[in-house]
Amino acid sequence: MYKKIFIILVVCLLIVGTYGIYKWVNNDSKTKSSAYKPLEVKKDPFGQGKRLTEVYESDMRAYIHCMSHQKVKAKEKWCFYRITPERIQWLLEALDKNHYEHENIYRDILTRWKKGDFSRVDKDHNEIWKLQGGEGLGKATGILTPKEEQEFIKEWEH
Repeated sequence: MYKKIFIILVVCLLIVGTYGIYKWVNNDSKTKSSAYKPLEVKKDPFGQGKRLTEVYESDMRAYIHCMSHQKVKAKEKWCFYRITPERIQWLLEALDKNHYEHENIYRDILTRWKKGDFSRVDKDHNEIWKLQGGEGLGKATGILTPKEEQEFIKEWEH
């Protein structure tokens, strides 16, 4: 009888342990995928058949985040969209057409960028990154020099 109980207990512990390890291993990747979904670099969603009313809050965050990579220092960068006046304007127009929980943050960032003010782009990146659930890896640690920025663009666009 004790042998049956022992075997059942061992099997239960193996099942629970396996499930726990599975959740632990997948928690890291799930955090990245649910909080942050990298966009394909080759696709350009800005105005390419996407209506302004179809720009969801997660899209707005992702676009600003990926654009900020052009100018920030970070250990990891998973996406990139070149910052252009047209893209900034397109996102500002999306802000006018939709309601977002963090609209003031997006408008503040995009308005400064429209004026050519990237003096706090690293802080902008980190603010958006935190809204996406970012922790640790990927945090901006400074602003690229113009030369570093050009090297980054060249690397990502080829």
